[in-house]
Formats: sequence, C-alpha cells, structure tokens
Amino acid sequence: SPRSGSSGCDDVAGGLVGSNNGLISNVYSISTVSAVGANGGNGALGGNGGLTAEGYNVNGGNGGNGGNGGSGIAGGLVGENQGVISNAYSIGAVSSVGGSGGIGGGGGIGGVNHLASGGVSGSGGNGGSGGNAGFSQSGGITGQNNGTINNAYAIDPVTSVGGIGGAGGSGGSSRGTSGESGASGTNTTSVAGGLVGANSGSV
Repeated sequence: SPRSGSSGCDDVAGGLVGSNNGLISNVYSISTVSAVGANGGNGALGGNGGLTAEGYNVNGGNGGNGGNGGSGIAGGLVGENQGVISNAYSIGAVSSVGGSGGIGGGGGIGGVNHLASGGVSGSGGNGGSGGNAGFSQSGGITGQNNGTINNAYAIDPVTSVGGIGGAGGSGGSSRGTSGESGASGTNTTSVAGGLVGANSGSV
C-alpha cells in the first residue's frame, strides 16, 4: 500500500502551564504565548508501472495520502484547562496557528506498451488525498476550558489562524487510462476569545 505522510504534532502552550488538571489560584502572567501546530507530512509518490513478458503493462502505483496538520492551542495562563483557575489575570499577547495538511503523493506513470501489436498500456496510478488542516484555538486565559474559571480577566490581544488543507496528488499519466487526482484536504476554522477560546466548562 502507498505510504502516507505522518500527522503533524499538536502544540499546546500557556503563560503558566500547558495543561491544568488541578488548582491554579492567585496568579498572573505577562508572557507572550504562541502555539503552532506542525504541518503534516507529504504522501509518497506511487511507483511507475513496467512491461511484462506477455506485453501487458503494469499499472502505476497510487500515491500516498498527505498527513493531517497538528492543532495549535494557546492560552494566556493555561493552554488547556481541566481543573480550576481562580483569582488570576493575563496581560500578554496570545496567538495560535493550525498546521497545514500534507500534500498527497502523485500517482505513478502507467507502463508503456512497446510491442507492435497485442500489447496493452497500463493505467496511471491515482493521486493520494491531501491531509486535513489542524485547528487553532486561542484565549486570553485558556484556549480550551473544560473546567472552572472564577474571578479572572485578560487584557491581552488574542489571534487565531486555522490551517490549510493539503492539495491532492496528481493522477499518473498513461497512454491508456490516466489516474485520477486525489481530493484536497479540508481547511479549518479558527477560534479566539478574549477570555476563553472554546468553553465546555464553567466561567
């Protein structure tokens, strides 16, 4: 099977801690925080087809799929909060960027018929699909809140940029049937909040 690109690593960053599962109280941060998801790896190219002894050519191999981009999650105090944040504030700039999806590998060229008659050219391989982009979330206190936030504020500028889906690989050429191009990966939306990027808890 064609080798797919590896997925990009996620990046979670906070002015104090990346991930909180406990209690953070009576603290503040003036740090600049940035989280950037890694890009997905590109898919491998499909192998070219060859000529068999009977005059029938081997089809080109399919290209590998691009890897998905990693996510970027940033918070002025905590990247991801599963616990409690109380009596806290942040005044540093916060930004996050989602990783781009990897490019799909191109399909291999179909084997060419060199016989005067009776031979059949192989089909081109299909291109691999592009990887999906990684999402991004930023918040003045936390990028993702699944816990509890009490008596907290932030006055920092917050930005978030979603990743771009990878392009699909081109189909392999052939004197017979050319391969189909792979589908492009999906883009993602970005989420930014003055206090919390995305909230599933209590504020």
